[in-house]
Amino acid sequence: MQVDAGSISGQSQKTIIWVLRGDEGGSYQPAIDYLGILNPFGTEIKDTAVLKDPIQVEDPSKLVLKTFAPDLIYRNQPFDMLFELVNTGNKPFYDAYLQIDEVEILDETLVLLSNIPDLIVRKESLQPGEKISLAVKFMPLISGVCCNKELVQSGGNVKFSSTIIPDCPHFVKAYEEQEGITLKWVQAANGLYYIIRRRLAGEEDFKVINSAVFGESFTDTNVEDFKTYEYTVSTVNWDGEESMTVSEIVKATAGKITTDPDQGQHNTPIKVSLFTGTSNLPIYYTTDGTDPVPGTSPLYSGPISVDQLTLIKAVAVNGDAVSRVFEFKFYIGTVLRGDFVEGYWSDCGTNEAERENLGDKYRLALSDLLIYDWTQDPPPGYLREMPSNSWTAETIVKLENFIDGSQFASGILVTQGDEVISWGYYEGANLGLTNRNHKPIKISYGETQVRLRLRKERNILYFEYRGSTDEPWRLGGSRILTDEPVKAGVYSRTWSKPQPLQTEYIGFMVIEKPEMDQAWEWRQPVEGPSYQVTAKNAFIMTVPDSRTFRQNKSRDYAPQIIRKDITGMNWRFSALQEVIENSEDSFFTGLMVTLPDYDRIYFGCEGNELVVRRSTKMLFNVTLNSAEPLELLIERQGTRFIFSYRLQSDGSWLVLGKTDLTLPVVEIGMVTRTDAPQNVVAQFSNIMVEQTTEDLDQQWTWDSGTPGTSYQVLGKDSIAVNVSDVTYFDDSNQDHLTSGLRQAVGDIDWSIATEVSMIDLKNEEHYLAGIQVLLSATDIISWGITDSGLRLERGNIGIADFSGVQLPVNLRVRKTGSLINFEYLDTTNETWNTAYVFEAPIIPIRIGVAVKTATATFCNAVFNELRFKRLLPAGWEWYTPISGPEYRIESDNQISLRLPGDKAYPFTLTKDHAPQLRKDPAQLDLTGDWSLSAIATLREFTSGVVFRSRLMVYFSPDQILQWGFYNGTSLRGDWEKKVAGVENNATTVELRIRKVGDVYNLEYRYSEGDPWTLAGKTMITETPQKVGWIVSSNRATSVVTEIQLPKLKQNIAKYPVNIRVINEKWGTPIWNALIKLNGETLVQYGLGCTAVLPAGSHPVTVTAPGYLDYQGIIEITQAVNLEIKLKPEIELPEVRIVGINPAFDVTTGELRVNAEILAGGSDSILWLRISLLDGSNQVLASLKGQVFARAGEFIQIKPEDWVFVLGEQPSRIRLEVLSGDDPETVLTVGDVMMNE
Repeated sequence: MQVDAGSISGQSQKTIIWVLRGDEGGSYQPAIDYLGILNPFGTEIKDTAVLKDPIQVEDPSKLVLKTFAPDLIYRNQPFDMLFELVNTGNKPFYDAYLQIDEVEILDETLVLLSNIPDLIVRKESLQPGEKISLAVKFMPLISGVCCNKELVQSGGNVKFSSTIIPDCPHFVKAYEEQEGITLKWVQAANGLYYIIRRRLAGEEDFKVINSAVFGESFTDTNVEDFKTYEYTVSTVNWDGEESMTVSEIVKATAGKITTDPDQGQHNTPIKVSLFTGTSNLPIYYTTDGTDPVPGTSPLYSGPISVDQLTLIKAVAVNGDAVSRVFEFKFYIGTVLRGDFVEGYWSDCGTNEAERENLGDKYRLALSDLLIYDWTQDPPPGYLREMPSNSWTAETIVKLENFIDGSQFASGILVTQGDEVISWGYYEGANLGLTNRNHKPIKISYGETQVRLRLRKERNILYFEYRGSTDEPWRLGGSRILTDEPVKAGVYSRTWSKPQPLQTEYIGFMVIEKPEMDQAWEWRQPVEGPSYQVTAKNAFIMTVPDSRTFRQNKSRDYAPQIIRKDITGMNWRFSALQEVIENSEDSFFTGLMVTLPDYDRIYFGCEGNELVVRRSTKMLFNVTLNSAEPLELLIERQGTRFIFSYRLQSDGSWLVLGKTDLTLPVVEIGMVTRTDAPQNVVAQFSNIMVEQTTEDLDQQWTWDSGTPGTSYQVLGKDSIAVNVSDVTYFDDSNQDHLTSGLRQAVGDIDWSIATEVSMIDLKNEEHYLAGIQVLLSATDIISWGITDSGLRLERGNIGIADFSGVQLPVNLRVRKTGSLINFEYLDTTNETWNTAYVFEAPIIPIRIGVAVKTATATFCNAVFNELRFKRLLPAGWEWYTPISGPEYRIESDNQISLRLPGDKAYPFTLTKDHAPQLRKDPAQLDLTGDWSLSAIATLREFTSGVVFRSRLMVYFSPDQILQWGFYNGTSLRGDWEKKVAGVENNATTVELRIRKVGDVYNLEYRYSEGDPWTLAGKTMITETPQKVGWIVSSNRATSVVTEIQLPKLKQNIAKYPVNIRVINEKWGTPIWNALIKLNGETLVQYGLGCTAVLPAGSHPVTVTAPGYLDYQGIIEITQAVNLEIKLKPEIELPEVRIVGINPAFDVTTGELRVNAEILAGGSDSILWLRISLLDGSNQVLASLKGQVFARAGEFIQIKPEDWVFVLGEQPSRIRLEVLSGDDPETVLTVGDVMMNE
């Protein structure tokens, strides 16, 4: 650095000041170089001046800036960040100040609350160890952990950072509920899910009880009574970082209280029992809406009767510990709505009234400046539409601000057309019922809170009130309603002069009450009994013990619900009956059928017996081992009355008895009778009356024979045949043919069955009523009941007779193959007995029912339960664990399987009610690989209802592999668990289960040409026993499935077989050889042909022109080349040796043979053979010289042709002529002695 000091004149001086700064603390010796000119001499002055004493420079790092912030910061909770400037050296620091002139928040997670100009602090002297401080206030937008709290000096700026963790949740509350302890919190801003930890009081460590809770609450159900728990909740963000925990302590004071039945809606009055998790804890309860107080409120000692809207509050007590208050609300009837939800309500009257709708409460305030009278039409209020049938509407009215004695009204308002009716507070704390045109009915009351109820029964509206739920309802008045719609709600009005009025309405519970079908009529001959409708087809009948309520022809005191609109000969009457209360004295409650002249049939309970009586006469009875509800059914089928029942837990109908009556029915109903004073309460529900069809099944036709026989349809499967006395009808000739109800049958297996239930004869004449089988129009077999028993006859010739059988009798005829079985039902053990087996010479053409008479006489016969059924193909069976499901053969291979909709038919490990169409195991080989397939169509079903209709492979009663329709058109496979599932919308699909080793493949396709699609597979090592189709349902629903009879196909390995047919003689291929193998015919046109054959034994036949046929068996275990040799067909020529002249030359030892052969028949090729017959049988010439022999010519063998050199003369030689086609065949032989 250079400084110009200017000129210094004479002895003057000039001072120059430097400020020296040391970069580092320590001791410094400053030195100054100076340069000058002495005037006037111009002499240059140049020298260096050194400071005498060293300068001590303080270390600047002794002045330190520190920052402080809380370890934790919380969202929306302000905090201070503190800055401190500290002198850590040993010298004073002068004019020290700390100033913040700019704050830059980089990540927008903080808000500066302090004012920037105010962020300065100054001190004149900062002594060693002293400090100055400055606080800056911030608002965090998220929670976090502060870190990196250090001074970073860069251009005079201070940078501060913190690590942000997930926001903490904030507890709202933690409390005990029915299910356990519930924690609720306000969700964290950046939280993804929450971690819940818990520890018991006294424990040191928390344990995670749920590591991933989404939402803002969690219920810990695994808690014990009378224990204290501490919970912590933390949150985890998207980066997986966990927040701090917040904690809450909850003491589970006493055991949870539960009810039986559960709270909510119930159609009929109930009795409610209270229970605690810890046994024998005292329970105190109330039903008036107040909280129970131990020792003051009622102590629970038994079931609480509930017949209307009731709120039960209860606490459990264990020593000094008292549980929270448990609330249970019960509704009897159909609850429409219990609050003031706006969608159901609309304002009425002036808008100047102040209205406050809190949902469960409604507050209405009228100004003291206006009058709100009827002229408002209607006055201010809140109205809603009411149901058209019976109902109740209940609310609590509370007067909050009023002038006692002034003219006002607050309460319930009812409008119907132009009619407006009010009910509630009237001119003070009293009650009044009024409208425009009538004086009010006033009732003294005196309290400022009241419960009001409207009760509509048919066309009468009742107005009722009470103070609390413990009090009975009291009637304030009633009105008759028209057929117009009704609105009801809450209102307030004033008249005469303006006045303040504020009313609060708590709840408006509307409960729709069912009404009995108007076809039914309540009949109460004497006072006492009552009934309560619980549904359109259900009611409870109560008989008190004030007297007896007998019923007979002369006296009728019994209460009844009856209807008189029963017509026709075919109907069903059923009801579910439960005896709720009774004593052991004699009583009856059940169904009733009234006949002319007060003749009655009773079907119901007498004590622990189920009985059918006709007036006092017992017809049928059975002892009941259970008091559970019974479903009763009376069916009329023509003249037949059938009485059936079933237990609610079982679901299978049982026939108690049948009887025949021709009398008309006057009325039907339900009745309760007592023979001694006693209380009887009986509930009837699911009451159903339906007319059944009177049309015969269309497969039946009436064959008219000789005039004089007619019929009357009594039902779909019931007919009466009426025979007149114009002549007799025995099919003996054209003038005496029977008429009958018949149908055509072909070459199929079938069965026909009926019950002959009634015979009405004018005279004791001979007859036969039963089943007929027509082999032809005149060749008829009859099987039926006669005046002396059962009889089987062909034409009029008896085949078999059985005496001792009485009416009614069940008959059946079954055809299987060429055999016809004639059977009857043994009623003692309900089994079919075979009376006779007939081998039909021809196929029957028609079958049916008819009546034969031996003489001209009147005869009427009733045939009930007429059934015709095509039988399943041989080997198939229809297995039904309980009655109800049916099958019907639509064609040779199409079968409809039907589940009726009357009850469920489940298939579970403990209950097997599912019907099965399955193959006889004796006819199955399920050890190898095979496939089971069927085309199935859902004809009738309800989507979403739990049912299954599927292919099955049966292993054991509780292990069945199933594949097919599931709850609709969806496809599903099950084996112990779900193994396949397909979302399918088609109602027709082809299904297949394909077994390969131990693997079962579940496949499907939609048409025959499509490839199979694999849906799933499972491995099963057990050996299957049966295959077929199974249908099941978990709820009562109608299901009809039409299937092709499942096809079982053995999947046997196949191998290629190369076949070559050759000439056995020459080894050459034989053209156009025909090979019949495995049902196919192959033709060999070249060197061979190929077939693909399954493993096993296969017969083979080969034929070719000019060759002998070949038949044999080949075993195929692998691919093989097969060679079959055929022998040619040989036509042996007619050959004769005319002469043989051998000559031997002893000189040369040569043997020469001269021979002559005559050929006849046809041209041929011959072979010749010369042999010695001297013991050695030496062949001299074998096949010597192939010779062509023309038919009818001589063949000359000259001596020069055959010359043999022998050592000596032979004693004998032989000439053989052989076939040229088959050298093994000798045609002729000639021997000659040489000495001849």
